[in-house]
Amino acid sequence: MKNCFIGSGVEILNACALRNSTVLGGEPNPTSVLDGALVRDSILKWGSRVDSGAIVEKSIVGEASVVEKHGKLTSSFLGPNSVLAEGEITASLAGPFTSSHHQSLLIAARWPGGRGNIGYGANIGSNHTSRLPDQEIRPGEGMFFGLACSVKFPADYSQAPYSIIATGVTALPGRVEFPFSLICEPFSSVDGIPPAFNQIIPGWVLSDNLFAVKRNEEKYSSRNRAIHWKSDAKIIREETVRMMMSSLQKLNVRSVKEIYTESDICGLGKNYLTEAHRLRAIETYRFHIRYFALECLSNSPDKLSVFQRDYLEREFPGVSGKELHRIVSDMRDVIAESIRISREKDYTRGCRIITDYGDVR
Repeated sequence: MKNCFIGSGVEILNACALRNSTVLGGEPNPTSVLDGALVRDSILKWGSRVDSGAIVEKSIVGEASVVEKHGKLTSSFLGPNSVLAEGEITASLAGPFTSSHHQSLLIAARWPGGRGNIGYGANIGSNHTSRLPDQEIRPGEGMFFGLACSVKFPADYSQAPYSIIATGVTALPGRVEFPFSLICEPFSSVDGIPPAFNQIIPGWVLSDNLFAVKRNEEKYSSRNRAIHWKSDAKIIREETVRMMMSSLQKLNVRSVKEIYTESDICGLGKNYLTEAHRLRAIETYRFHIRYFALECLSNSPDKLSVFQRDYLEREFPGVSGKELHRIVSDMRDVIAESIRISREKDYTRGCRIITDYGDVR
């Protein structure tokens, strides 16, 4: 250990080296550097842990975050309540609740919203074009990068929070501006569409995977171990609702087609959108925008924001309070059923494939 400031209550045990670093300590979450960990030129905040051969260099490990199992954090900020295990994060700002539990790469990322998940083998991505290392990515809050996906730079998903890039997808450079989307390999080949393009389904996470949204909200609330940092656990809030409203405007096309690309609808990136999925996205976004405003009216009418109040006056002129409460009650039933169906899909498939799946779940 050399040139370090060590706070009270810090545990350093069997570490490889600790140099030119600050380790903040204090109860009730002690900070730990353990079992082969290497920390150089870095800051470890309260309650963080670097463990099991992990390497932290020229970085900040946020409050209650963990770098473990040979994970490598280099020239980066890892936000509170995050986990980096086995993989690599380099030259990145990764916000709270960023999770990388397996071998993967995140480089040159500006991800202040965090709350994302990086699957095994995900390659996000390459900041070097063979000319200069000057490319970057801006993931949206809560993005899910699936197994073995490859995201090419430059890429901007900052206006597409809680979107999913599916397993094995190679995402081309571009800007995607539709929240809660699924980007997947094409269901079928389409004439006139480049073979490298993927298919995008805006709003899919809300229409087909609502269980994950509600589960994540619960996780952000129950798993927050940080004391010096607080966050709104809500996913569908004014910020994301405004993004949905912007998406609705983009989806309101002048000329109806079977297939749309970036030249037809701004914000699709190098993906294509079918007419059926455009119509479904409009329905999904409208539903959740309305529910956001009506739910607050029903639960806490005195806490309605100006944004919500203006929206209700514009969308429901002259509608009585009693009728609005009936509408939101019906919408709650729809949401409950959507959550049940999205969870049931996994259970049904599991029981069909694994003989004793239903016995232990």
